[in-house]
Amino acid sequence: MSKALQSELRLAKRTARLGTETVFEVLVKARALEATGRDIVHLEIGEPDFDTPGNIIEVAAEDMGSQSS
Repeated sequence: MSKALQSELRLAKRTARLGTETVFEVLVKARALEATGRDIVHLEIGEPDFDTPGNIIEVAAEDMGSQSS
């Protein structure tokens, strides 16, 4: 990352404590827990295992319609 971009972002020092765990490592851990009988809601790769509620879909569709005019 360039120094100019780093100064624009101004990240908090605590972000340095973040590990290098990838989303796929989280998926592997979640599946391992699931294999032991744990009930897991998969959100780690952006694909939850449930449908978006209808009221959310309706509001999003209305908003998209209002932005096109």
